[in-house]
Amino acid sequence: MGLIHLHLSVEKALKGLLTARLGRLPSKTHNLVTLARESGVAFTEKQLDLLGEMNRFSLESRYPDYKSRIRDIATPEFVAGYLDRATELRQWVLRQL
Repeated sequence: MGLIHLHLSVEKALKGLLTARLGRLPSKTHNLVTLARESGVAFTEKQLDLLGEMNRFSLESRYPDYKSRIRDIATPEFVAGYLDRATELRQWVLRQL
């Protein structure tokens, strides 16, 4: 499912940012908000809210019990909206490197 890939792309960008900024490996977590806060970069509340929303894609895509929940709401329009927002956020994170 495409939503997990959005989550993973933002997660990897955040882990790269954290490593570059702090010179250490990031925490072993998939929680995007935790990674953003660890990075020391000033994220807006809007950005943190989006990261929090995206966290559910990791959980719901990885575990069978949750897959049906995301499948019910993941219309093409829903996914396209997240694609645009996640891409913009990922690009912003990469500019912070």
